[in-house]
Amino acid sequence: PSPTPEPTPPPTLLAETEDMGQEYLDSIVFYGDSNTNRLRAEELLSGGYSTTQVWTPMSGTLTLNRWDIDKIVYPETWTEMDVTEAMAEKKPEYLIINLGTNGVSFMDEEYFKSEYTEMVEALKAASPDTKIMLSSLYPVAQSYPYQGDINNGKLAAASGWIYDIAVEEGVRYIDLAAAVKDENGDLPESSHIGDGYHLTKAVLEDVLDYVRTHGYQ
Repeated sequence: PSPTPEPTPPPTLLAETEDMGQEYLDSIVFYGDSNTNRLRAEELLSGGYSTTQVWTPMSGTLTLNRWDIDKIVYPETWTEMDVTEAMAEKKPEYLIINLGTNGVSFMDEEYFKSEYTEMVEALKAASPDTKIMLSSLYPVAQSYPYQGDINNGKLAAASGWIYDIAVEEGVRYIDLAAAVKDENGDLPESSHIGDGYHLTKAVLEDVLDYVRTHGYQ
């Protein structure tokens, strides 16, 4: 008898789906930096400011190379713990990681990929059944003053590295940058809170709509 063909793995990039609904959104934990923290600050997830779906450090921001140094606030108990500890404790159904924006200012491809891969492997080991989605990095606006450190060329390149890691690690990639960028790949000037970087409440709502309509299947 002929051998059973290996099933084709699902595509890494999450494509458009039907609206997966509020219950799906409620089953996702968001791990990341200051734009992820703004999901809590703007009270956009179930539970509002007390949501249990946002993992960021007490500072509200996080740089990629410090993922295993800076503890996150575990919202259920409002205590600080390593993200791997939180992962083992909560075992979320889904995890979206949006991390690396600050890192592009000083990390080359090799350094970025090695830190990011180590993080993904540690999170997978802590909760093997959690379905992990790696996010592309949000663009900055033309008016963002620190273009020498963080700019859309660097952010797009790093998003490509994150996609490569998703393929390598057998996790999925969600292009959240697509929910916010204009036709030139920039963050529109109307989409930030005045600093060229942090997303407005309305744009974060667009991001959550994108999450719901690009479901993990």
